[in-house]
Amino acid sequence: MLLFDTDANHPSLRSFRTTHQAPFEGLDTLHLSGSGQFEEADFLRLLKKLAHPKIWLVDLRMEPHGFHEGRAVRWMGPMTENIKSEEDLAKEYGVPYFAFPVLDHFPPSPEIAAEMIAFLNQRPPDVWLHAHCKGGRGRTTTFFAMADMLANHARWNFDEIVTRQHLLGGSNLALKYEAGHPKLESSIQRLGFLKSLYQGLS
Repeated sequence: MLLFDTDANHPSLRSFRTTHQAPFEGLDTLHLSGSGQFEEADFLRLLKKLAHPKIWLVDLRMEPHGFHEGRAVRWMGPMTENIKSEEDLAKEYGVPYFAFPVLDHFPPSPEIAAEMIAFLNQRPPDVWLHAHCKGGRGRTTTFFAMADMLANHARWNFDEIVTRQHLLGGSNLALKYEAGHPKLESSIQRLGFLKSLYQGLS
């Protein structure tokens, strides 16, 4: 069963933002942008919008997803026929593709977190990263916060980094949910992961 990931009546690049749009010290050197899932046609528009010679695509979605007749879709069960993968779409435009599958609302697993940290630490300084999840919020904001911490932990404390990622247009990763809320446990785990990462860098 195919489910559409975007609303045809609304822009698919929801939650789009870049680290160059905010007046916070240290963000402009991260060369990062983020968004929700895009339609196939919007990918070319994204590349033109970023206008950077070296763009790498970072896919943070764990759930199966791809493109069917240009529309962004996800599915349950076996892979459906006539689906173009996101990696294949990126290859069509000569864009390197990197996948770090993360469960929605949760932190990355220890293995994936280690891969993400190594990736961020080792990427060339002249590369622009565009990261996305389904909505461009939780997982993408977590990725942004990780990059910010790795680069700027000596200048900014944990709360400042989490706050400025929210002000940039991402999720409020420090939001405290009431008891019984379905996101309570996952948000606690995600915030704990980020605090541990920051403390290990300080």
